[in-house]
Amino acid sequence: MSDTETSEIKFSVGETVLYRRYGVCKISSAEERTFGDSQKLYYTLEPVFAAKATKFYVPADADSLDLLIRRIFDKKQLTAAVNCAKDEPLLWINSAKERLVSFEELMKTGSLADMVRLARALREHKLQQKAIGRHFIDCDRRILAAAEKLVSDELVYVFGIDRDEALNRIYG
Repeated sequence: MSDTETSEIKFSVGETVLYRRYGVCKISSAEERTFGDSQKLYYTLEPVFAAKATKFYVPADADSLDLLIRRIFDKKQLTAAVNCAKDEPLLWINSAKERLVSFEELMKTGSLADMVRLARALREHKLQQKAIGRHFIDCDRRILAAAEKLVSDELVYVFGIDRDEALNRIYG
């Protein structure tokens, strides 16, 4: 019996998922691949909104698979998560170094509502910095862009809206 037959397949080929490191992707295949010295089952993910042919290979047996990939939420789940995030602000961390560590961990393990809270907190900080003539630091800018992409990609895909409307739902 091959590893493919014994590996647990959690997602189906053709299924659309949220890949935490990139955004909305379609699973184009689940097949044995060799990377380095080992051969195992990998999901091949293709970004839905990519301008170029990009592919990601994610091991199907990854310990953190549930943190890396999840099924796309439906309209009701998305609306609830966005609305929940508006009611509960993210605690701000003044130290840029501590904030980076905390926010990067949140990007890896947080819920959709956490991503909305994160984007809202960083956007508010960006506006505050601009108002007092200070720069928005690069690590905050990078995390803001990543959080906005994850949430807005899913809103765009599920609701069939454009990115501006998705951002309005996050910040409105």
